[in-house]
Amino acid sequence: MKKTITSVLLLSMLVACSKQNSEPISTAPSVSSLSRSTIHFADTLLINGTNFDPTASNNTVTINNVNATVFKASATSLSVSVPAVGTTKANVVIKTTQGRVEAGTLIYEPDIFVAGYEQNYSNGIVKYWKNGKEVALTRGNSDARPHAIFVKDNDIYVAGYQDETAVYWKNSTLSTLTKREYGGRATSIFVTNNNDVYIAGYENVRARYWKNGTLVVLEDSNLMSIPHAIYVKDNDVYVTGYDNLGGISNIKLWKNGIGTFVSTRSQFSAGISIDIAGNDIYIAGSEYKANKPVAKYWKNGTAVVLSDGSQNAVATSIKVKDNDVYVAGYDGNVAKYWKNGTSYPLTDGTKPAIANAIFLFGSDVYVAGLEGNIAKYWKNGVAIELTNGTSPAELTSMFVR
Repeated sequence: MKKTITSVLLLSMLVACSKQNSEPISTAPSVSSLSRSTIHFADTLLINGTNFDPTASNNTVTINNVNATVFKASATSLSVSVPAVGTTKANVVIKTTQGRVEAGTLIYEPDIFVAGYEQNYSNGIVKYWKNGKEVALTRGNSDARPHAIFVKDNDIYVAGYQDETAVYWKNSTLSTLTKREYGGRATSIFVTNNNDVYIAGYENVRARYWKNGTLVVLEDSNLMSIPHAIYVKDNDVYVTGYDNLGGISNIKLWKNGIGTFVSTRSQFSAGISIDIAGNDIYIAGSEYKANKPVAKYWKNGTAVVLSDGSQNAVATSIKVKDNDVYVAGYDGNVAKYWKNGTSYPLTDGTKPAIANAIFLFGSDVYVAGLEGNIAKYWKNGVAIELTNGTSPAELTSMFVR
C-alpha cells in the first residue's frame, strides 16, 4: 500500500514538472529603466532591461519614429545615440527579432541655431548662435552678411556674402561660390537627406543655384533676377525670388530651372520664402499696392493677403504644419507673425522691428529678427536677446533641431 501511494505521488510530481517545463519562456525584450528623462541631440541614452540582442545591429531603437544608432549592446542594456527627433515629447520603442516593447516617453530639448550679424563700424560681422552661445565667422575686415542657416546632423551651414562674393560656411570653414568682380550673394541653403548641398543666390544680378558647388543657371532669368529661397523635394529643385520683365519685377518660381511667374505682373512683387506641404507650394513675400508693399503669401499661385496696406509690410518667412500656415514678417514698425491669417504682434511698435524667420518645433513657434539695434528671437512670443544694442545687429535666419 505504501509503495502504491509513493508511486502515485512521484507520478503526480513528474506530471507537474512536465507541465511547468512545457510552458513557454518569454524572450521578448523588456525595459526596466532609462538613464534620462530629458534628452538632447547626440546624447547617449542607456536602456536597461532584459532579452536584448547582444549584437548591437540586431536591435532597432526608435525615438519618435526616428531610428537611433545603437552603438553598444548586451542582453541587459543598450547604449543609444539620440537623433534629431523633431518634437518635444518622444516615445522610445525597442524591437528585436523576438518582439517589441515601448520603453516610455522622454522630453526632447531642441538646439536653437540663429544666424545674423553685428555691425563693426562700416562692416558687418557674420555670426551664428547655438543655444545663445556666439560663434563669429568673420572678423569685420570686410563687409559680410548671412542670409540663411541650415543644420544637418552635426554640420552647421551658413550662406551669405563676404566682400561682394557669394559664400557659405560649413562648420566655420569658408567656401567661395562667385568671383568678386561679378558681385554675388548666397541667399538660401537646403541640405538633403543624402547630404547634397543646394544654395540659391545670384551672380552679376542673375539668378542661379549651386549643387555641391556646381553652378546651375536658372532658365529665363533676365537682367535683375534675384532668388531668395530654395527647397528640394523628391529630387525636384524649387527656387523663388523675383525676375524683372518689362521694367517690373515680379515673383517667379523656378522648378528644376524652368521659371513661371506667380504674381499678377502688374505691380512690383517679390517672393522671399518657400515651403512645400504635400503637393502644395507656398511662397511668402510682398506685392505693391499704391506704392506700398503689402504682405502676402501665395498657395499654388493664389494670393492670400495678410496686411491691410496702410503701412509698409512684408512677409519674410513661411512654414506649414498640419494644414496651418505660419508667416513671419513686419507691418510698419511691428515685428509679427500670422497664423492662418491672424496677426500675432511680437513688438509694440515703439522701435523699428523686423521678423526675418520662423521655425516650428513641436507646438512651439520660434521667430528671429531684430528690435531697435538688438538681435533677438522669440519663443512663443517671449523675447530672447542675443546682443546688447551697443552696435546694430540683426538675426536673418534660424533652424531648430
